[in-house]
Amino acid sequence: MATLASLRKVRGLSVSQVAEHMGVAERTVYSWERGERALSTYDLYRLMAYYQTDILISEIPSLTPTKDKN
Repeated sequence: MATLASLRKVRGLSVSQVAEHMGVAERTVYSWERGERALSTYDLYRLMAYYQTDILISEIPSLTPTKDKN
């Protein structure tokens, strides 16, 4: 099963490259990859285009944020 981090790594991209392309902080990309923050639909489509993938959203478990730890 593909994860956001594995899609990035397989394409040889760094977190900082993705963050720059998406116009977000590196910590935001890390949060997406760890499932701590959900991607907006707009950001999801931009990221899919950047990664050149049409992988089904349901195949990426890190798109669902983890439960609040508070």
